[in-house]
Amino acid sequence: MNRILLMSLVAALALAFSGVGPSVRASDDHGACTIYIVRHAETTDDPGDRPLSALGAARAERLAAMLADEDVGAVLSTRTRRTVQTATPVADAHGVEIAHYEPKDYAALVERVHRECSGRAVVIVGHSNTVGHITEAFGGPAIGDLDESVYERLFVVVGSPGGPTETLLLRY
Repeated sequence: MNRILLMSLVAALALAFSGVGPSVRASDDHGACTIYIVRHAETTDDPGDRPLSALGAARAERLAAMLADEDVGAVLSTRTRRTVQTATPVADAHGVEIAHYEPKDYAALVERVHRECSGRAVVIVGHSNTVGHITEAFGGPAIGDLDESVYERLFVVVGSPGGPTETLLLRY
């Protein structure tokens, strides 16, 4: 069963990146936005505003490497240390400042991203109880809250403001 799932994922990724299926590159369609939505990476057990653990810092670097060839024009994060630390390698790699958003004001986030994306990719770093809702707000499927143990999911939503979207789930 796991082999079938793995082969299905490989086939979907090959199709998505081959140019045959829907592309995940924002620059392929003027006005289209590619939105990468992730939960912050793993944290320490410190009380309060927890920083990333060594595993989380490595995951944040992996995210930046994964998006190195994308035309990222904006990186958005909540104000918590863990989301900012997850977003920092991507922002640094693309020479953009991290912009902050209110965690549960999904309508304002959608409006802001659609106003500012200009055909470039946008990366949004959120939390276990917001990532699914953010994905849905951009036209993706209803996901709900992520389990507290889930850090590796990368949701890719591609579409034009007000138009149909395609959503791809990757793991990083």
